[in-house]
Amino acid sequence: MYTGTLAPISIGFPWTEAVEIVSDNDGQPVPAEVLRGYRLQVTVMRRDLPELRNSMLGAASFTVPQDGVILFTVADTTPLCPGLDYRALVDLIDPNSGTADGVRLIDANLPAT
Repeated sequence: MYTGTLAPISIGFPWTEAVEIVSDNDGQPVPAEVLRGYRLQVTVMRRDLPELRNSMLGAASFTVPQDGVILFTVADTTPLCPGLDYRALVDLIDPNSGTADGVRLIDANLPAT
């Protein structure tokens, strides 16, 4: 899981991130055919008001350009306010259970400009 600070996003423009996913068992990239069966859930909340989850961003679209890499895009960032820092959570959702099953890819600070 990535923790830290992501690059600032510009309000009104798509937010795109690449995430590397490796197996906990052997450290190898997860095969692209496995990753394509999953979906992503992106949650963004204000740092100063964590109870206000910003669900208006909607689902992220993503591609799997190669083994072990997910490239995701959130098209609409207009609900966010410039000058604030947000907490961004990105979870991998299992296609069979419909839950994250503890697979959090990102838990990071997300500055908005």
